Amino acid sequence: MRPRRPAAGRLEGAALLLAGAALLTLLGLALTGGLHENDLLGLLREWGPVTALVAFALACLVAGLRAATRRAIDVPARPPLRPIRWWAVAAAFAAVVTATWAGVSWLLGVAAPNDGPARLEAIKTGLAIGAGTGAAIALLFTARRQWLSERSQAHTEVDTTERRVSEMYAKAADQFSTDQDAVVRLAGLYALERLAQDYAAHRPAVVNLICAYLSSAAPAAGRTLGVRAGRAETRPPSPRKDKQVRLAAQEVLTNHLRPVADTRERPTDPRFWPDTDLDLAGAALTDFDFRRCRVRSARFTGTRFEGDSTFFLARFAEVSFTGARFTGATTFDSARFDGAARFEEVHFTGDVVFSGASFAQKVSFQRARFLGDARFNRVSWPFATFRGAFFGGQAEFIATDTGTDLSAAVSGTAP
Repeated sequence: MRPRRPAAGRLEGAALLLAGAALLTLLGLALTGGLHENDLLGLLREWGPVTALVAFALACLVAGLRAATRRAIDVPARPPLRPIRWWAVAAAFAAVVTATWAGVSWLLGVAAPNDGPARLEAIKTGLAIGAGTGAAIALLFTARRQWLSERSQAHTEVDTTERRVSEMYAKAADQFSTDQDAVVRLAGLYALERLAQDYAAHRPAVVNLICAYLSSAAPAAGRTLGVRAGRAETRPPSPRKDKQVRLAAQEVLTNHLRPVADTRERPTDPRFWPDTDLDLAGAALTDFDFRRCRVRSARFTGTRFEGDSTFFLARFAEVSFTGARFTGATTFDSARFDGAARFEEVHFTGDVVFSGASFAQKVSFQRARFLGDARFNRVSWPFATFRGAFFGGQAEFIATDTGTDLSAAVSGTAP
């Protein structure tokens, strides 16, 4: 079934048909002698201005109705290029003929009937008016052609850039795969970093790829897992080289998650990647330094933090450490949790410090294990539960806000 034309389109077509019929009627009367020259001049002098105003008003009405009835979803982001319609060419030709005819007729009416040179000049001037009208219309068509050429060039440049960026991403991701030498993987990692820095639209993909590598490159059972273009692979172990690449990947992420360059609160670092989401579930992170980093969301479910870890002054909109294991000293000193924060079944082998931390919502440490000392001094939270938690060392809650549930918590020697 053919789509129905909108009302505005039918109105436009009707107006064009009426205008064409009127012009053809006048032309036919003039050619057949049914309308003499003096009658034409009289009609032009008497009804010419009124007719022009009426035509202009109708054109404005048609354009307004088209704009008012056009639906937003019908306008694509890149409207397709359309050739000039036949009625536009016909209208331009009719405008040139009409301007020439009107100019000659009006000037001949002004000139004396017996003044041959004046009437000749009137004809020349009328023809010049028609030529000027044609030149103006030709200028409009030329401007349209230039606009189309520039538009096509802009689209070509955008497509070329997107294709080049996609090729760079594919090449860097291939270098970053674990079947490559450590030097090649590092080159691919830094190429991905540069790509994400220069093209913000590709940052989520780059961050996800690095997170996937850290989550799958953890050594396990004498083999090392890797990632190649989003596919998990295995390769023979090379602990020293794998650790070097993992540490570099950690550094790439954390370097771009700090909104300020140093402790002096200088202007925002241009390398900062805002609104970043981290998914490091199941990753193995070594000496993880997340100081002053800011992320929109982070997922550390089941993550293993080997060595000392610091989250000093870190800021999370949403974070989960459920089931995470920390083997060294850990600090969340002055960290800020603006949304949901989960620490269920987290395991701290060394000392842990939450002093000065701030939680905007209730936080759960249910069944958490603190084998070393745990300090929760001057912590701000609306409510915290430690049901089933185990404290193997000293636990401090000095100057901490009320709303702490320590029921069923156990302290003593780790079994």
